[in-house]
Amino acid sequence: MAGSAFALLYWGRDQTIRGDELAYAARLASQPFDHAVLHSPPNNYFIALPLLLYHAMFDAFGLAADLPSRLVVTALVLLCAGLFFVLARRRVGDLLAVPPTVLLLFFGSGWETVITPVRIPSLIAVAAGLGALIVLERRDRRGDIVAAILLTASVASHPVGLSFLAGAGVLIVFRPWPQPWRSAWLLAFPAAVFGAWWLFFRAPTTDVIFPTRPIDIVQFAVDSWTSITAAVSGLAGVLDEPTFDQTIAQIVAAALFASLVVILVMRRFRVPASFWAALTALVVLVGSTRLSPGGFLRSPEEVRYLYPEGVLFLLVLTELAAVARVRGWAALALTGVLVLGLVYNVDRLRDGGATVRLNSQEALAQYTVYEMAGSSLREGFKPSDFFPTAGAYADAASRYGSVTEPAAELAAAPAVVRQAADDALAGSFGLALHPAQGLGSAGSQVPRVVHQLGARVVRGQGCIRLQPSRPASGVAPTTVPLNPNPSRKAALRRLLRGEAPPARSTAPELAELAPPNGGLRLSAPDISKTAILVGRFASPPSAQLDRPERAHFGTLRLPADGLTLPWRVIVASSEPVTVCGLSTR
Repeated sequence: MAGSAFALLYWGRDQTIRGDELAYAARLASQPFDHAVLHSPPNNYFIALPLLLYHAMFDAFGLAADLPSRLVVTALVLLCAGLFFVLARRRVGDLLAVPPTVLLLFFGSGWETVITPVRIPSLIAVAAGLGALIVLERRDRRGDIVAAILLTASVASHPVGLSFLAGAGVLIVFRPWPQPWRSAWLLAFPAAVFGAWWLFFRAPTTDVIFPTRPIDIVQFAVDSWTSITAAVSGLAGVLDEPTFDQTIAQIVAAALFASLVVILVMRRFRVPASFWAALTALVVLVGSTRLSPGGFLRSPEEVRYLYPEGVLFLLVLTELAAVARVRGWAALALTGVLVLGLVYNVDRLRDGGATVRLNSQEALAQYTVYEMAGSSLREGFKPSDFFPTAGAYADAASRYGSVTEPAAELAAAPAVVRQAADDALAGSFGLALHPAQGLGSAGSQVPRVVHQLGARVVRGQGCIRLQPSRPASGVAPTTVPLNPNPSRKAALRRLLRGEAPPARSTAPELAELAPPNGGLRLSAPDISKTAILVGRFASPPSAQLDRPERAHFGTLRLPADGLTLPWRVIVASSEPVTVCGLSTR
């Protein structure tokens, strides 16, 4: 366990709050505490217990400190592995319980869960659920009381808890009569807590675009079984993604399922309740994942699902090994497979850590830019569809402290980080090409041509004209997509109507310009077919701006933010574009 703790903390170092964790901070900062804990946003979960923990950590350490939350994550991973070992050793003994436990300690297939604070809710749910399964085997009043408390904690932390509630129900049903009836209360209490939240506090979900059919759940379950089989065995390390579409993975997963069925048939009178409880929990977990409003968008290989699935999958395999009385060479072969899986998962854990650090650098760059925008911040800006808004960061930072770095350090950051900073810069200031009535009077400064890319430049009074030129023979021009971020909703509507996706329109780059401080005015036959990319940190500029439709003239005003780094603008079009300087106001 010490080795696991060191690896998790080392590979998970240098993190910045982001994603759901930032959304939790904004929720706690901007709402009354009881409302924030009980009223989840639409399509979000009941996570009351983890929110209490997040609230305590944010109040004590602020947003910038990542070590306290990573220590919590590491402790929860070790706790889950320890509880799993307790269950496994009761079935197959200490020796055979060690390999799957070690695999869970380094389960890189679910790296987002085991090294980032974002998935603390599911870790709490898994730990509480495993604890409940352990104490239920006591079959006494004290054990039932503790189990009821743990199951309530599990369902109040994450929907994963519903899987353990279902597994606990199987254990209760298999008790000798009349114990199932007398013990039903321990299931009723956590179910009532979750039901009360569902009926009285849950926000309405958004409309379901694709209703879930029974066949969809079955297919998702099959793909999930294939994915987790490949992840645990290490087969995923030698196959292309998605692994559930690879024939070898499907054959191995089918062979494992067939072995499960054969063993159950042969030992049908000796299968314990604990096996059915683990299998039921796994089935409920996979089914509920697909049944959610956004289930049609979910992939069985998403790392956030693989850790809880891996825990229950390995628990099912352990129970199956006990039913089959695995010994000798069979036990050695099973251990060998798990060792191969361990090698793959350690590698995935290391790669996941690198991904987290890069994502954290991008988030830090975005927050730095948000603070640069100050009162000009466009709070509704989102770096991507599933990220919190700039306003969410502002709310969290106003209460728990900011998370930034010196803007000058962004210049030395990796290219993808500098591009993220430029995208946030354009978005947080609300930069766009706005329609204009004409070119008006030119500014005192003419835009300076930094790089002449695919245009012939004609200079005039206060303006330049970029005339597309024919590229040299055999040299393909650099082009820019005119719609780099198509609407997902529009794409789904086209899919529903059975329409083909629209053709991807591009425009050749004409020139990179250094604009005057005020900005630019542009004229083109159709501004909607002219791409404008701006930036200050990335080279070349990469943040493409919105532009008006069916207009001949456009205005780009650049904010005065005190930075010494100059703006750069790339103009891309298949048609001539006139660019003039804009005077500061």
